[in-house]
Amino acid sequence: MVKVLAVTPEGVQVEHDGAEEFIPADTVFASLGLKPRLDMRDELRFVAPEYYEIGDCMQPGILFNALSQGLFVG
Repeated sequence: MVKVLAVTPEGVQVEHDGAEEFIPADTVFASLGLKPRLDMRDELRFVAPEYYEIGDCMQPGILFNALSQGLFVG
């Protein structure tokens, strides 16, 4: 298991198997395995003229797919 120790403008400091490592990055996404807030989805559905469900709101999936869906509808 990898433990995130810090996120900085330069990247992410992690601990893996007892050793610390710095991973350079200009963008970091937190993929935490959270469940969708379907109650909130239903409340927000009619707030804007256009509404799209993407990522785990539709079905559990892969972060890359959710990001791609967000870029597509954006």
